[in-house]
Amino acid sequence: ELDRPLPDPTSDPAPDPGADEPFRDVDDFGGANDWNVNSINAPEVWAEGYTGEGVVVAVVDTGVDASHRELSSSIWVNQGEIAGNGIDDDVNGFVDDTWGWDFVAGDNSPTDLNGHGTHVAGTIAAANNGYGATGVAFDATIMPVRVLDTSGTGSSYDVAAGIRYAVDNGADVITVSLGGSYNSTLRAALSYAEQQGVFVVAAAGNEADATPGYPAAFSASLTNVLSVGAHDSAGAVAWFSNGVGGSGAVQVDAPGVNIYSTLPGNRYGYLSGSSMAAPHVAGLAALALSANPGLAPEALRTLIVDGADRSIAGTDSSGGVNSAVAVARALGYTATTVGQTSAASAVATFNGSSAARLAADHVFSELGQVPDATRRFRLFGGLGGLG
Repeated sequence: ELDRPLPDPTSDPAPDPGADEPFRDVDDFGGANDWNVNSINAPEVWAEGYTGEGVVVAVVDTGVDASHRELSSSIWVNQGEIAGNGIDDDVNGFVDDTWGWDFVAGDNSPTDLNGHGTHVAGTIAAANNGYGATGVAFDATIMPVRVLDTSGTGSSYDVAAGIRYAVDNGADVITVSLGGSYNSTLRAALSYAEQQGVFVVAAAGNEADATPGYPAAFSASLTNVLSVGAHDSAGAVAWFSNGVGGSGAVQVDAPGVNIYSTLPGNRYGYLSGSSMAAPHVAGLAALALSANPGLAPEALRTLIVDGADRSIAGTDSSGGVNSAVAVARALGYTATTVGQTSAASAVATFNGSSAARLAADHVFSELGQVPDATRRFRLFGGLGGLG
């Protein structure tokens, strides 16, 4: 059973553990561009003092613009490495990896040359500074791991290596907004994350298929993986979002249509896709872990799924996520319903033999413009899958 915090005698009475909304309601945050954080009740969690502080979220993607004014204060720093001395000070196999690693170029500069990864990072942890975008867990730390090139594609070997790097260097949560078909190398990396107690959030995909792509589909067999589909501001599943079908995937929905977030060069823009939905859930996971750092991945997944009480029209997932319910459960409300992690599955051999390609999955590519329904560009799928 999870520990329940002692009540503060000067505070309001504790919420009823059985209540649908365990935290007090607060006014909507920001303006029209902030519909996404309001729809998942993130401001209610912030009001209770949980903002993702102390939680490291690895963005395994196209890289991150670490100089963006909304992200510069949130970028992970490798404390075991001395910058620029050409020595692998922490003996982790990567020289001068002071703020992450670029597996595409094979160097220590995981800078975003596409825009996708920076957008994802902003949805998780853009600063709450009164302008631009605001992340779901704005005090979380972002670990940039570049595994996709300027066109949004990359090898399964690099993606798997990026996941292992994030695990080995202290990530609490990994978000992967990319996908393809089944791949044993990728599964082995996710199984390694499961063994090491790291939670992985994966985009379901944008092919309008009945079932999610991989790695999201691994949520059917790995207890640390959660698949995420996209919904719009009206509470309907996005037309492009992959469903669960008969896959057995464990899947929730989150905002993923016209999401306003950060772009390289201190810019902002709107993107749509399950790529945009996944970081909302990664941010939610960071909020929950900032409330209860001891949550095992399976317990974290359970409380997010059980707390997904938003009715999303047209979906076959567990529902739309609700940060207030999930974080309240993380604190111990209805704790008896939250299980602990099961024995991790065995780690398969990491061979890196596949030369297949992965695709970053956003559907609207006009960076900086509000996409309209007639402009549908699908980069997830159609470029070759995982071998």
